[in-house]
Amino acid sequence: MGAMRDALLVEVRALCLRLTSDMDELAARCCAGGRPQVITRVVPLGDRHRSGWVGWVQLSDAAHSRTWDVVYKPRSIGVDKAFYDMAAALAQPGDPTVHAPWFLDCGAYGWMEYCDPSDCANAEEVEAYYERLGWLTALVFVLEGRDCHAGNVVARRASPVFVDLECLFTPAADRDGQEPQYPPITATAILPMTRFALGAFGGMDVSGFAGGQQGAHYYQTWQIAETPTGALTLRRERRPVPQSTNVPRIAGASINPYGYCAPFLRGMGRAFARLQSVGSGLLSFADTVRLNDLETRIVLRNTSEYVKCLEESTAPCAVLSGDAEDRFLATALKPVPGVDPADERDCLCRGVIPRHGVTPIESRAQRSHRPDRSRAPSGPASVSGVERVRTLLDTGLSSATVAAQLTLAEQALAAGARNARAVAFTSPEMRSPGAPCTLLARAIACIDTRLSGEDAPDWITATSSRGGALVLTRMHWGAFTGRSGMAAAYAAAEASGVVSAQRTLARFRRATESDAVAIAASLPVEGLDGCAGVLAFAVGCGMRTGRSRLQDELLARLRAAPDARTIGPMPAGTLIGLTAAFELDPAPALAELIEARLHAFVCSPQLARLIDRDVAAPSVMWASPWAMVLATARAARAVGNWHALAHVSQTIRARDLKADTVHDRLVRLRLLLDAGDKSDSTTLWHEIAQLRSLVSATTLGSQYGLGALLGAARCARERSASGDALADEITSAYLTCAQAWLDACEDSILNRPLFVDAARGIAGVVLRLTQVRAKKELLGAFIF
Repeated sequence: MGAMRDALLVEVRALCLRLTSDMDELAARCCAGGRPQVITRVVPLGDRHRSGWVGWVQLSDAAHSRTWDVVYKPRSIGVDKAFYDMAAALAQPGDPTVHAPWFLDCGAYGWMEYCDPSDCANAEEVEAYYERLGWLTALVFVLEGRDCHAGNVVARRASPVFVDLECLFTPAADRDGQEPQYPPITATAILPMTRFALGAFGGMDVSGFAGGQQGAHYYQTWQIAETPTGALTLRRERRPVPQSTNVPRIAGASINPYGYCAPFLRGMGRAFARLQSVGSGLLSFADTVRLNDLETRIVLRNTSEYVKCLEESTAPCAVLSGDAEDRFLATALKPVPGVDPADERDCLCRGVIPRHGVTPIESRAQRSHRPDRSRAPSGPASVSGVERVRTLLDTGLSSATVAAQLTLAEQALAAGARNARAVAFTSPEMRSPGAPCTLLARAIACIDTRLSGEDAPDWITATSSRGGALVLTRMHWGAFTGRSGMAAAYAAAEASGVVSAQRTLARFRRATESDAVAIAASLPVEGLDGCAGVLAFAVGCGMRTGRSRLQDELLARLRAAPDARTIGPMPAGTLIGLTAAFELDPAPALAELIEARLHAFVCSPQLARLIDRDVAAPSVMWASPWAMVLATARAARAVGNWHALAHVSQTIRARDLKADTVHDRLVRLRLLLDAGDKSDSTTLWHEIAQLRSLVSATTLGSQYGLGALLGAARCARERSASGDALADEITSAYLTCAQAWLDACEDSILNRPLFVDAARGIAGVVLRLTQVRAKKELLGAFIF
């Protein structure tokens, strides 16, 4: 920490001295006649360079009534100015104009305009922004540019601004006399690219096109932290990633960049056509004499060592652990001769990040013999950056090359769109035990809304499939015990038609076909509800052979079981599993078993005793009275046993349901509607009003509590007088309750698979409501 402090003080002193000497020119360029008197703040903006930090410097007058912002760079910025000079000269009438920041190049360092992001006025300006970005991407490509990631692009209304172009004119090693090899356009880092996609972590997009979303790094880095005593120390932790400013906004609202792929590709195509006509004459638009003296940074390869060096550069004393979690998916995996990872690590430990700087006209081999570059990596001769650019413009930018780069860009955009639609389900937050609840609820709610194309967010399909598949791949077969709602999750994933989800489904189908029967057969007698749940899962997955074998096994087990016609220790789970299987595949044998269980339950005092005992403990949800009541009502309705429905209704009416909690009110409301009750709308409105007054984040935590409003909404639609208004009111109450439930969910609750039925309830309510407004309201509650 002491070394870091001393280094920082040295750099701040150097900045202040340079600022003092350049103040007259800075005032003329950016202060509009004013005279700065005070340095208000100095904020590091990026990674450490050879001689210091890039800094945002805020200046003000003596009264602090006016402020001016400038950016200080401890390197020559002539290459940045040359880029914008070439862009301006390349443009023709009708081409999109690009905002060019002002530069003040002072040789060893420089100053430039602080480009603050600003919103677009409308969608037309956003389209113009992405057309300009595509146009500039082609120019960066032919100039052998790299490192134009999200942090180096600023959305300034309808114009993108590249604020760090020190990686232009990248040289390369010779290839034994072969034709020069040029990296693809994805090497610019502008096109979508996903990094650190490991396991359940879906990766980070750091591209200039759409990356830079707020989140957290996958691996840990050294961060400066304050101890309880007030001292500063280094602590290794996952560093948060702030929101970048490369994606335009409209009136403060985020936009979907993948909706603007067409203008991006159109701008790129126009720029390539212009570059083909200009050829190497492009270089004449810049001051080539000045260009020859510039030293630029090159990215020799995308390796984990290099990326970690960049990330760790804010802590010069940090030493990487190099563990398995630091693996990195890169666009260039082959090592380049002359670059040693050990050398990179050595630089890191000394606080010097390897830049491998060269001037555009000299090769790396020439540089290795310069006396002031004793650390330069040794290796074979290499082609200078300007030479490579000239060759590409004169002979390498053929129609086939342009077509190949446009195709590659189109593929990268399509892949990025798929990843972006799934990123919400693969973030680090989704790896916690409680995450599957929100995950699956959102997945099924999205897929079951069946919104029209113009009403549905464009990521719904892939997100739903990824969410359902991701949850299921984490589950063990034991999690299906009594949870027939898993079939709905698979149905949602299958309906989406996304390739990745289809592969997961196929893999699970094969496993299910081979061992599901053996798993069901191994369940103990008290686990018959698990057998029924697995059967419902098989039916929901559309299996044929496996479903038939499972159904035969279930029927045989139930007929032989001692509780086949009596009430066992877990009656609701078995009845729910049987009912779900019957609703999906109404086999007569299943109806017979359901009828037998209903008869045994209704004609015995079991229902009354369960209600009187009031054993609604969360740990035994499937044995609770409310679960049994709702399971009985659902089963009776499925097989058309109206006598059982009437008996349930009478039993409930004869007893006090202790309707003093959200859970009890939800059950009561559903029973009033779902068990054949003929209550009028006034009674229902009263129940809903009571429900809303009792909503509490700590009392709503059961799958059948959430599902109670499903029946309420359905019955409300069937009423002719006030069905629509009542359905709206029910939806509003449901959203309040469901949101409170999600907010209050703790790991102790969510470690159990209650989220399955909650998700089914969420999806069911939306599916049964016809109002588009209600659908949008529900999506707003569950799309974060």
